[in-house]
Order: sequence, then C-alpha cells, then structure tokens
Amino acid sequence: MKKKLRKLVIEDTPYLWCLDEGYIKSELTISEYRALVEFKAYREGMKSTPLIIKFNVSENPVTGNKLTSSAHEINLNKPSYARLLIESGLSKGWDPKEQRCTIADGLSILEEHGVETKNI
Repeated sequence: MKKKLRKLVIEDTPYLWCLDEGYIKSELTISEYRALVEFKAYREGMKSTPLIIKFNVSENPVTGNKLTSSAHEINLNKPSYARLLIESGLSKGWDPKEQRCTIADGLSILEEHGVETKNI
C-alpha cells in the first residue's frame, strides 16, 4: 500500500512527508520485535533529495511502538513532530535543493529538543 504524503508549510516553503515502519525480531526473545521507523521529507517538487531520519525502537504487540502509536506521549504522526524533524534536518545542513540527507539516529534529534527518549 502506498503511503500518503502529508503536506507541511515551513516559512512559506511546502514540504511533503511520511512515515514508514518495518519490524525485525529481537535476538533476545522469540516474541519481542523492534520497530524500524523511517521519517522521510522533501521539498515539494524535489523528491530526489529527501531528508531521511531513522529510528530503531522497541515494539509492543498490544500498544505498538512508542513513536507512532497514539497510546504514547510521542507520536511522530503529528505535524508538530514533522516540523521539528524537518527544521532539525535543515539546521544540520540538509539542502533540499541540492542533496539528500540521512540521519541514522533520530532519537538524538528528539533528545536535542528536550524530548525524553530513555524509555523508548
């Protein structure tokens, strides 16, 4: 199923963004999984130079992971978090007109903005 792109305007510039989730089994127990959450954004009309931010977090089979489930305080599906991630990417040197940017540790961005991630 194709992910629906959502639009967000920051300083009069339109960006499109989405979240994608994948899962891997933990090596510790047979019933434990890790969620691989990928945030992707790009300036409208410039799909070849995206910002990609990756998160690797625990997955609960009942309540989901702590970044995309409405059962938890942090929810990357909210536009306020999309804005935070896009603005962070821009401040770290992402130039949506020129180059793609991949950030492997998305939790560090949340921590830089005062979001508690110890229990994620």
